[in-house]
Amino acid sequence: DTDQAERFQRESVAISRKLFGDEHPDFAFYVEVLADILRVKRDYAASEVQFREALRIQRATLPVGHPGIALTLCHFGHLMVQKEQPAEAETLIQECLDIRRKLFLPGHWRIAQAESLLGACRVGQLRFEEAEPLLVRSCAIISEQPDHNPLPQIKVEALQRVIDLYDAWDAAEPGKGYAEKAAQWRVKLEALPSRDAGATVP
Repeated sequence: DTDQAERFQRESVAISRKLFGDEHPDFAFYVEVLADILRVKRDYAASEVQFREALRIQRATLPVGHPGIALTLCHFGHLMVQKEQPAEAETLIQECLDIRRKLFLPGHWRIAQAESLLGACRVGQLRFEEAEPLLVRSCAIISEQPDHNPLPQIKVEALQRVIDLYDAWDAAEPGKGYAEKAAQWRVKLEALPSRDAGATVP
């Protein structure tokens, strides 16, 4: 229940404000979680306000390249993809990806998650040839991971982005086989044991 999750998280934000003050990274963590719940609820305007506040506090209080900053950039970028603002999303996701490539070994699912979102940014800008390798490679990495949270939802999202790529490419260049590729990837999506969408992804 996302309404209940929002209520609980707003209470947590209020408590953390009393404990830490408004300019503390722990407070920013609670604000970021609220922002992502609002993103999942598609309350995009409110979500953006919270993401910008969380990121501002983190940049002021955490070292450059901190994984918490990367997480906020990832979720904020995801929001901007959903808002169909791919240029701003790309800036956020590219910074997230740069941080994660320094934190994790190649092939880590958190890198692949950011690459998948970066591919979505490229699709939104009709840069299909650039998007395809990012989306297909990242989807393969994510699909190989065990199904512990939050990976089931990330798998659904990664597969859907590949489908969205080929649907958009087919609309731009019909009759070149992209509709068939989209259909092949839909079969993979439908075969997933869990296709629940929604939960906030750490």
